[in-house]
Amino acid sequence: MRYPLLMFCLVFCFCEYVEDPGLCSNPPRSSKNELLFGTQGGIDSVTANHPYWWLAVPVEDSSECEFWGRGSDPDYCNNNYCRSNGIMKAQCPWFSVTRTDGHTLVVSISQNETGEERKQFVVMSGGNCGAGFSIIQSAE
Repeated sequence: MRYPLLMFCLVFCFCEYVEDPGLCSNPPRSSKNELLFGTQGGIDSVTANHPYWWLAVPVEDSSECEFWGRGSDPDYCNNNYCRSNGIMKAQCPWFSVTRTDGHTLVVSISQNETGEERKQFVVMSGGNCGAGFSIIQSAE
């Protein structure tokens, strides 16, 4: 009876807990939850707590936007910071979001002449984790 118990203890003691890589143990966190802009537009930046994330810009009509990354435009990556095959820059009609290094996103907003508030959510995704921030531009 002692040997099975001893064997169980030996096996249990030498087992190693390995976290499922699909779980979100260290999600990217942005330095700001919102970027607020007036009608004139402007430039602001957001930083992430670690460099292991990629950019996602979920827009309703993605045909209006251009996306750059290692897979889509190798020449862009030769002269700019690129990581893996993710998107490094999104250029849309009224805003652009550019990853400039491992931790920083620069957001540029054009002048708002629509008379309506404009909003966009930007996702910083890492593994099965996601975080992000909102871009809000006033109408007045």
